[in-house]
Amino acid sequence: MRFTFLMIAVLTLTSCSRTEPTEVTLERNKVARVNGCNALVTQVYIKPDAAWFKWACGVPESAPNWWGEGFEPPASTLLEGDCVRIDQTYYCVKDINPEDMSVTLVATYKPIDSSYDHLRPLR
Repeated sequence: MRFTFLMIAVLTLTSCSRTEPTEVTLERNKVARVNGCNALVTQVYIKPDAAWFKWACGVPESAPNWWGEGFEPPASTLLEGDCVRIDQTYYCVKDINPEDMSVTLVATYKPIDSSYDHLRPLR
């Protein structure tokens, strides 16, 4: 009985330590790993608070460019409340901070099936 409890506790703790953070703050011109992808904020604007955001998935950390091979991906504009799919998770903009030149994203939704038509909220 004790062994079973100990094994369940160990498995639970090790699985929790491998999860992606639910909130990530990206600083301008610093590439960050988000959900296994590379993410970059290239510019942050005031009034309205907005940011230019680029990301690339499937890029090995040893790649010479943050986006991997081929052309650098184009930037998308993000406003507070906007959501973007990074790999299998939708991250929504929680805060755009022009003073710190940063954007905070929160993991908010995951698809229910492979069609990506139906989403479930993360808690």
